[in-house]
Amino acid sequence: ELIIEEFQNLKIKDTRLREKYGVSIVAVVRGDQVIPSPDPELELYLGDVLGIIGSKTQLDSVRAGNKQILDNV
Repeated sequence: ELIIEEFQNLKIKDTRLREKYGVSIVAVVRGDQVIPSPDPELELYLGDVLGIIGSKTQLDSVRAGNKQILDNV
């Protein structure tokens, strides 16, 4: 799970996480709501938590390439 400030107000497709790192967003947690298999058109808001999957190497690349990660569980 991760929160990245720079994704605020972007649609999932515009984060380009899959193209850049090969990871997939499998859920978005927004407050008390869990959005499984979110639509690529879903707009992200500050405070959203992204559930992502990928290999350890891919996840490490996401961490290294995004200095704005606020929380990594």
